[in-house]
Amino acid sequence: MSRKIYILTFHWATNYGAVLQSYALQRFLIQQYGNNVEIINYIPKGYKKTFCRSLDIRSVKKTLSNVKEYYKEKKIKKFREKNLIVTREFKTSEEILRNEWEQAVFISGSDQIWNPFFTMKGENKPVGVYYLDFAPEKSTKISYAVSFGTEKISEDMQKFIQKKLEEFNLLTVRENSGHEIISRMGLDSKIVCDPVFLHKREFYEQLFSQETRKNRKKFIFSYILHGKQENAERLVKYLSEKIEIEVRNSITVSIEEWLRNICDSKIVVTNSFHAVAFSLIFQVPFIAVLIEGSGMNDRILTLLKSVNLEDRAVLTWSEDKIDEIIDKRIDWENVNERIDEKKSFSRYLLEQSIRGENDGNL
Repeated sequence: MSRKIYILTFHWATNYGAVLQSYALQRFLIQQYGNNVEIINYIPKGYKKTFCRSLDIRSVKKTLSNVKEYYKEKKIKKFREKNLIVTREFKTSEEILRNEWEQAVFISGSDQIWNPFFTMKGENKPVGVYYLDFAPEKSTKISYAVSFGTEKISEDMQKFIQKKLEEFNLLTVRENSGHEIISRMGLDSKIVCDPVFLHKREFYEQLFSQETRKNRKKFIFSYILHGKQENAERLVKYLSEKIEIEVRNSITVSIEEWLRNICDSKIVVTNSFHAVAFSLIFQVPFIAVLIEGSGMNDRILTLLKSVNLEDRAVLTWSEDKIDEIIDKRIDWENVNERIDEKKSFSRYLLEQSIRGENDGNL
């Protein structure tokens, strides 16, 4: 009988990428080890209001942004209920610590679950749950494609997490900055692919209608996060005039529709890591618009460097740069080969650790 596997991640977030990476990792593990895989349903109670979870529309402060988030969450919730296998709900870290967990494999990841905010102020205090500090002795602890969401952490945070990280059987991260943060603590980690890359495009295509793509109208798909982004807006306007096709930029669609929009677009303009990831999976040209002064760009840059497409990232406005990007053909065969190599390495590390055949020092 296979060992029980628990996943701790951001499956609760009102975010397409966060939910899809949760779905991808759980499905991969179920395919390999059977149905004994659950996501720990930890939803800190303070986040419910912030992330528009379980809100009655009558209680939503009537701003356009809040109402959009409400309807977006409503659609994402349907996907969770249909596709994710979760434990009972835990609202606090104390509830998780009091629970009688069996000896099992515990996986932390993926996404920004080691972000300094969630670590040091997640429940208005430092919280070690995402570092698996509740797992029983002799359990296997793995971090898979975890992100800190920043290029450096405070001394206080380092002191708080150092011993917790030392107890992991395998440490893997999603970007170079995460690897460097862990290295500065004298620990080894490996950079692996995000869980969405553990599956081929057909795995995601089965989530939406199988209409023939060539019969559908092409468009520019603009998916921009973090509020008003002037460079991104300017870029989309320039492209729409140059290519003379419509722009689609809905942020309240279902997960299935979001995937379909990427799959069917002529070009994707985004500052979202997972929108870039799915552009690669569906082999759709894209432009990654980096955020000036942000510590979160490294996740996109690490991904693009791994497939030799870092020249498709834009930080400052330049028409010449944009023209160069859209005129340059992407060598999808080379991209797929690089993704397959990273996928094989990532799967090997994960599977070896689950079987207890390594201690992370590969």
